[in-house]
Amino acid sequence: MRDSKMHLYLQYFHEFYVVCPAKMIDKREIPDSMGLIWYNSETKQLQTKKKAEYRKMVPDPDVLWYILMYRMQPDRYPFHNDKKEYINDYIADTAEKHSIGRIFSSKLAQTIGRLQTENERLSRNGDYQQIIKDIQAVLSKHNIHVWRSDEMAEQIDKGLERKCPVEVETALLQIEAARRTLEQMTKAIKEEEPEA
Repeated sequence: MRDSKMHLYLQYFHEFYVVCPAKMIDKREIPDSMGLIWYNSETKQLQTKKKAEYRKMVPDPDVLWYILMYRMQPDRYPFHNDKKEYINDYIADTAEKHSIGRIFSSKLAQTIGRLQTENERLSRNGDYQQIIKDIQAVLSKHNIHVWRSDEMAEQIDKGLERKCPVEVETALLQIEAARRTLEQMTKAIKEEEPEA
């Protein structure tokens, strides 16, 4: 490294890096306060070989004033070297904004469509929930109790298989139980009677 003025640049930067083709400069050749970045021409990538030391610095007002005035000269286009560069950037920026606008508009339309579909589905779900509540009320009226919606089909099926109302079924079961009890009592009485 033959640049004897390089250390003078440090006062203008928080971090100062030397960029060179890969393997041109070894990181041991760079002062501790500076960093090294290699450029790989085959992969077109930059690789940091040595991190630069961060320095707190206050920008020199004279330098900032000079940069500002230089950029604001009447014959210059801010942040461009000439009028042609300014116009080319303007055209490219305008085309890019139109492209971004079209992409955004398309994405926005897709999102709106998706949200409308979801809103309609949720509205129908509200209707379905009311229908389920109404069905549960009718089932409860006929002594078919459903506590979970996943049991509803099974409970409706059981209720429709009945040949008579629940009250009649209950009464028949009670009569059958009473008949068995009477039979047992009769049998017990016969066994206790002495044989003649």
